[in-house]
Amino acid sequence: MLTSDQVLFDVLRFSPDAMAIYDSPSLRIAFANDRMLSLWNFQGHAAGKLSIEVLPAAQQQTLLPILKTNWDKGTGHTTTKAMPTELWVDGRWETRYYDFEFKTLIDSKGDTFAILQTGRESVAPIEASKSEEPRLLREGTLYDATAHLPPNRTLVHAELAKHAAQLGVLDIDIIKNTMVWDERCRYLFGQEHAENYDTPLRFVNAVHADDKLRVVKSLVEAYEYSRTAGSFDLTFRTAAGSKGCAKQIHMLGLVYFNRENQASRFIATVRDVTESVHALDALQKREIELQQVNAELGTLNDELSALNKELAASNESLVHAERMTQSLNDELQSAFDRLKFHEDRMNLAIQSAELGTWTLDVLENKVFLDKRSKELYGYPTGDLIDYNELLHYLHADDINLVHRAVQHALDPKSGGLFDTQFRTIGATDGKLRWLHCKGRAYFNESNQPILFSGTARDITDVILAREKIDRFHSLISEKEKILQLIVDSAQIGTFTLNLINRSMELNIHARALFGFSDDEILLADAILEQTLPAYKPIAELAISEAIQRKQPCDYSCQVMHKKTGKARWLRTVGSGAQNPDGSTTMFYGVIIDITAQKEEEQRKTDFLSIASHELRSPLTSLSGYLQILTLKRKQLDEARLDAMIRNASRQSERMRVLIDSFLDIARVNEGKLQLRRKKFEIASFLMEIEKTLSEITTSHHFIFNDQTAGLSIVADRDKLEQVIINFVNNAIKYTPSNTVIRVTATCEKDSLEVRVADEGFGIAAADQARIFERFYRVDSPKNENVNGFGIGLFISKEIIHLHEGTIDLHSEEGKGTTFWFSIPIRNIPTTSG
Repeated sequence: MLTSDQVLFDVLRFSPDAMAIYDSPSLRIAFANDRMLSLWNFQGHAAGKLSIEVLPAAQQQTLLPILKTNWDKGTGHTTTKAMPTELWVDGRWETRYYDFEFKTLIDSKGDTFAILQTGRESVAPIEASKSEEPRLLREGTLYDATAHLPPNRTLVHAELAKHAAQLGVLDIDIIKNTMVWDERCRYLFGQEHAENYDTPLRFVNAVHADDKLRVVKSLVEAYEYSRTAGSFDLTFRTAAGSKGCAKQIHMLGLVYFNRENQASRFIATVRDVTESVHALDALQKREIELQQVNAELGTLNDELSALNKELAASNESLVHAERMTQSLNDELQSAFDRLKFHEDRMNLAIQSAELGTWTLDVLENKVFLDKRSKELYGYPTGDLIDYNELLHYLHADDINLVHRAVQHALDPKSGGLFDTQFRTIGATDGKLRWLHCKGRAYFNESNQPILFSGTARDITDVILAREKIDRFHSLISEKEKILQLIVDSAQIGTFTLNLINRSMELNIHARALFGFSDDEILLADAILEQTLPAYKPIAELAISEAIQRKQPCDYSCQVMHKKTGKARWLRTVGSGAQNPDGSTTMFYGVIIDITAQKEEEQRKTDFLSIASHELRSPLTSLSGYLQILTLKRKQLDEARLDAMIRNASRQSERMRVLIDSFLDIARVNEGKLQLRRKKFEIASFLMEIEKTLSEITTSHHFIFNDQTAGLSIVADRDKLEQVIINFVNNAIKYTPSNTVIRVTATCEKDSLEVRVADEGFGIAAADQARIFERFYRVDSPKNENVNGFGIGLFISKEIIHLHEGTIDLHSEEGKGTTFWFSIPIRNIPTTSG
């Protein structure tokens, strides 16, 4: 069908009739073909002008009233017969007669939107009688079945010949704009039924859209006697009719002209040449394919030659890799045995050149795989496989990778090269394979891809072997990281000793233990120089025996820090590495700082010594009192007897306190130190402590300042008393006699805070950081005559932490010390065992 106004105007422009279209009430001209413009004696473009500006005065008087009436009233059809028209012909005016027809076009609302005017020259009566055709041609019965033919043997023979040649006949009356076509002709054009009033427009609409303009132009050329003498010979396609199939048609015809050489009739035969056209197209395509195959074979030979060189290089690389694997340790030996097996399989595959070939038909989007390639893709069905279907046989993670590589190769800017590795999932066996595909795309002069082919190689074994090696390397690397993390977190020093040149390599932690700088070059003698003289023979003997006996060494010694000059205890553990010949040239080991451990052991030893001394004193006194009471109880008066009993009880209480302290340490270590909470008043609690201290201590003065205003607290009374007494006893021990010790209690933000301040020597900042550690005692000449275990403040800290409180001190050397603690106030009395 006519698909646009432009196509319609092109058809109307070549119409043998004069035609014009008006599209407004003011009778504006929307279209006029050349024949109508000649009737108006108008030169130029009439489209867009008003009819009153274009029509001659004589025609305006006759035609404008008809046009106006038809537009206003919407009259459907009006005809004027034999209207005289003045035409300028061959340099002179001539009067000719035309039949004009006016067709009003109405929209869906019943309004006029256009008027179509056609004009056809009238034939004079005498000319009509001369040009009248036989009745058979006029009525069109010549083109029906032979049963309707008149008894004329010539016509019968012509009709039989037409049927035998499968020809269709078309007859167009150009003057009347009518058309007659037989059944065969209608069949070829996809028109099942003849219409009562067929026009050439129906024939044009039956032509394929892409060929329509070419057919119309050829008809116009045939209508001009001076150009073609009326001959018409053209092959074109018909539009798909009701049966849905288009055909290739060869139309051969002739235009008949009247005395003025004007086209009056066109008669043509049509023949179906679809098969011939298709056969010719197939031959041309086959020739192109043969040329492509020849080019492909040449390319394949080049690629196979290049591939042989690549395989030879790969084989050399594999041999080199095999040699490299000889140096790996025993842990990887079993893995390399399996790798060797896979390498042998791959070498065998390379030697037998088990390569697959493939070709992509870019136009058809089809891929051809040879037998080997089908095997690599898991035996997909069919010789030609759709490209998109083949992508489904790839691993899901590699589909986009391969598709982008293909599109890149099909881009002329890439040079057409294709080289990628990817995984496939077998079409029928579901097996995963790694493939290495290489190929090239070839382009025509327009840089359009015409051929894309290449080879496929199975590299599954190589990939799997490579992945195993990577996993082992990753495992080794991970173990090294873990080992390094352990060494760094524990700050363990490591060393390497070359027994040949006595050079040593120390890590950063080992250098820090000895006080060496990071860039200092070290020999074994440098280590011995930092070792205290008493331990040098021990170190040398331990390493020497380890090398001779081929067993590890483990010894401890004291060294002097090169920068600080302080002595440190270090433990060295190491062993020699044997060479294949049994000799030892390298010695490896670790160095651990055990200074804190040695100090802890010394503190325990000191504690036992002090504890024995402290327990012996009250025990000796108690034993003496008991002996006196046993021997002289009858000779003692009552007062002397009571004094001795009190003294014995005091020594017994002293022993109890010492033993309880030892037990508290054991409970703290085992997490079994418990509180017995109860509610008590803070004021009375402090008064009792003040009374006790005043009775048993006369060497110092005590000032108690209670600012709690009768506050009560839920806590372990005995344990808090133990903490305060510990603070006070420390103040008594470490301050001169006749100095003041102040005990202050305040309430700060729902917390009880108790402070014990003295006027002693103060504590150095370095000792303050460790003052609450177990067994720690300040090492100072001022404290040489002060007895103690270094456990009181440690137990006090644990008691305060069980109360969910805080304990600390403030001190400056020469200005005294303040120990304090703070615990939350509990208003609800509870009891815990």
